[in-house]
Amino acid sequence: MSNLKKNIKDLQNKLERLEERYVMEEISAESYRKFQEKYKAEILLLETELQKGEKEVSNPELAIENMMRFCKNLSVYWASAAYIDRAKLQRLIFPKGIRYNKRTDQCRTEEINPAFACFALLAQETAGIKKGIPELNIKYPNLVENIGVEPTTSCMPCKRSSQLS
Repeated sequence: MSNLKKNIKDLQNKLERLEERYVMEEISAESYRKFQEKYKAEILLLETELQKGEKEVSNPELAIENMMRFCKNLSVYWASAAYIDRAKLQRLIFPKGIRYNKRTDQCRTEEINPAFACFALLAQETAGIKKGIPELNIKYPNLVENIGVEPTTSCMPCKRSSQLS
């Protein structure tokens, strides 16, 4: 546990030094962004590992703050994660999976983990955005439509529609 904390502190120091070098024009903006994302992703991974080792949440506010930071930086985590970690993250956010329609080039899902949906909606409301879940880059129409009052009708083999013809 203390080793993880030390590694986090070391990465935070590296990030601070990186910022100094960028401000002093010792490195390019491209290099700065590249290493900033790398260090932040590593810090997030270590913080997640550190939280796994803790048995109970002694500071729920800090846990929520860390979760919000994690959600805010999902793209950074995704970019730096190994394949197996990406698969775990995908199952965590989309418990029923994601379906891809090659013909329409659209992804759809039946369910978003309620915790992630809540965080995304809070971020959306804070930003004043009225449509979609921007942090997850999802638009509500892309979610799988629910069968409603209309009867399900067959229009082609293996195809169903919830809309009346």
